[in-house]
Parts: sequence; structure tokens; C-alpha cells
Amino acid sequence: MTSSPMKYPRLVLLLMGLSVACGLLGLWEVHTIPKPVACPKCQTCPSPQVASSATPNNPPPSAQKKPITKQQAPAPEQSAHKLTIQKQQAAAGDVNVGGDVHQETKGDCSPATIGSNNTNNCNVPPKINASPQTQIPTGNPAVPWATRFSIQSTALTQLGDLRVTSDGPVLKMEMTRINRDSVCNGSEYVEKLDERTAVFQVCSSEMMAPGHPVTITIYSLNPVRVVAGTFGANSITFQ
Repeated sequence: MTSSPMKYPRLVLLLMGLSVACGLLGLWEVHTIPKPVACPKCQTCPSPQVASSATPNNPPPSAQKKPITKQQAPAPEQSAHKLTIQKQQAAAGDVNVGGDVHQETKGDCSPATIGSNNTNNCNVPPKINASPQTQIPTGNPAVPWATRFSIQSTALTQLGDLRVTSDGPVLKMEMTRINRDSVCNGSEYVEKLDERTAVFQVCSSEMMAPGHPVTITIYSLNPVRVVAGTFGANSITFQ
């Protein structure tokens, strides 16, 4: 059996047609598909849309600067004052460091609230102050003159013996009750070695509270003035 003489020329023509078709398809892809933009290494290249929209007056979003918000710094005086308070609180060891400070009153020993604790600005001991003195004639020949004044404490004070010294001899001394509810009266005497000094012995449990003055009367033959005195361990301040 012999093959047809036209079979192989047809096959050759078919292969040539396929080659031409493949060549035309390659040319179409080269001219229609855009090539990627060449960029340096380690950089992110912008997309064609972003690159085309960026102009000198309209930079790309990555080149636009974000506004910087500045926080207002505290005043130097406030920072220094707060730091000083925190150091004092840390040294005390019994207050909340960094807590709010509330000053209720002003003075040498004014109460203050620091954080959640109550404290005082200082530990000044109580003071006993005397009022102005007055000399009064009694009309009694035995004790013709009386020097009278009152004393009171700035804080709750544990008392001892009252001892006052005048600028002249005295006969005796009287004192009102420190505590009206107390049953202890105490006793008084004039020192034998120094007749200018009178002593009043109070009960050991007596306490003097602020706002409760005590009146003292010194009797003498002539008008005298009290120049010094102590109440327990506390000195009396005379005007």
C-alpha cells in the first residue's frame, strides 16, 4: 500500500502556520502589556497610579508630614514644689507619695491633708501665754493688793506645779480650777528662801486644753508685777 504524495506537504504547511501565529502573539504581548518600573534595591516603588498623581504641589501621601502635637510642660515652680513635697512625704514614710496636698489653714502648726493622711507642718511644743496684768486694791488690810491675770495654752498640755515670780514680796496665790469637773483642788505656798515666788501644786493628772483659760491672783502688801513663771515644763510668756 502506497501513501498519498500530498500528505507530507500539507503537514509542512500546518507547522509553518503555527509558527507564524506564535510569532504574531508574542509581538502583541510585547506592545500591549506595560513593563514594570525599574527601581533601586531595598526601596518600595510606587504604583503607576500614585506616581502619576504626584506633582510638586501635591506630593505623594508618604512624603506628606504629619502634624506634631506638643505637650505643655508644667511650670518650673510647680514641678519643684511638687518634688519637694514628695521628698518630704517619702522621708516621713507614712504618707502617700505623689498624693494631692490640701492646706486647710496657715500658721506655724497648721493642719494639712497630704494624700489620704492628716499631718502637721511642724512639731512646735505648746505655748502658755499670759494676759495683761492688773493691780487691784482689795480693801483687806491683811492682803491689800491683788495682781490678776489669766493664762491659756495653744495646745493640750500636761501640767505640773505652777511657779510664778514677782518683782516684790508676795503673801499668797490663788488659781481657778483647770478642769471644772476635777475633784482635785491642789495647794499653794510662798517659798521661804524667796518671798517673791509663789507655788501652786496641781494634781498630776491635770491637763490644760486650748480655749480654757485659768485665772491667777497674787496677793501682796504693795502692788507687784509678775515677771516670770512656769507651768510644769512649760514657760509662761508674759506681755
